[in-house]
Amino acid sequence: MQYTTIDNLIAELSLPILQQLAPWVDGMDETDGEFFDAGVSDVLLSRLNAVACGELHGYVRGAYEVPFDEPADEVVVQTVNELMHYQLYKQRDAANIPDPIVELYKQAVKRMEKMQKREIVLSAALLSGSEDSEPATFRYIAPEAKFPAGFTRF
Repeated sequence: MQYTTIDNLIAELSLPILQQLAPWVDGMDETDGEFFDAGVSDVLLSRLNAVACGELHGYVRGAYEVPFDEPADEVVVQTVNELMHYQLYKQRDAANIPDPIVELYKQAVKRMEKMQKREIVLSAALLSGSEDSEPATFRYIAPEAKFPAGFTRF
């Protein structure tokens, strides 16, 4: 998995919940890995990790070089874990995702938006060609009057 480990996911969700949301099914074609011993489907977690990393990369692609170098910033690890947490519930029953999990996802999206604007600065390489390390800011340009004062009709 990218940016996270099984231990990070267990800390985020707890092992019983992770085993319930991503159970290892007997007879499923599982690859050798650390998830097998935990009774968790590494195939499912790898797929959901790719979805979570893709979403994260989509937000920060214009600001940072992606993929990030390992070990990733703690904010990246936390965000990927939260996105995977949401994806685990979504793949199980998309119509009945618990409200706290939906709120967790919304917070992760807000965090990614802040990363994109560089309001949250990561310890990662900035996008090539971007010399400034300051967060992107909006610059307001005042419009100029095109008609003389008092003009009301054509």
